[in-house]
Amino acid sequence: MTLAAGEIRREALRVMKRLLDSDCFLLPVDDEQFGVFSPRNKYQSPVQKVALEVVNTLHRADLLTRRPSTRASFEGVSEYRLSKVGRAWWQRHNGGADPFQAQHQLRGSIVVDEGAGGCLLYT
Repeated sequence: MTLAAGEIRREALRVMKRLLDSDCFLLPVDDEQFGVFSPRNKYQSPVQKVALEVVNTLHRADLLTRRPSTRASFEGVSEYRLSKVGRAWWQRHNGGADPFQAQHQLRGSIVVDEGAGGCLLYT
């Protein structure tokens, strides 16, 4: 089964949103699916499931890195985490503006507190 580019992008955004947390990772849960494991439930069960083909596609595109799991309960299993390339891809594609600009912008708001001598506060 081959996934269309739009479907891969949609799945990538869905999965990467979770993997932005550096404590989250992907592990195989069966022959055709991976699960996103999170400290939210103490890594007991996946908080989200992802098709094997999606994980393989993201890994081939260098959006995910693979390494042996450091957790005793997952010993001998490779886990997938978001790579630096994946984080940059997320910034480009989740910004809502031009993808290149979104990657290279720091977004926030500026508040001018005139009562404090006109100082600027960045949030």
